[in-house]
Amino acid sequence: MILVLCGPELHQLAWNYAGAVNHVLWEELGGPDAAWDHVREPMNGFLHAAHGQLG
Repeated sequence: MILVLCGPELHQLAWNYAGAVNHVLWEELGGPDAAWDHVREPMNGFLHAAHGQLG
């Protein structure tokens, strides 16, 4: 297990990204393109913020 200490903003973005991935795994979204469309925005938001905070 990896523990990362972060502020509430990064925590919320990570939660949003994890929720989007969970939704893709458990719901039928109509194929790979729809899955990527669903995950892309929260993924990019989290990765951009994480890179800015963690380097």
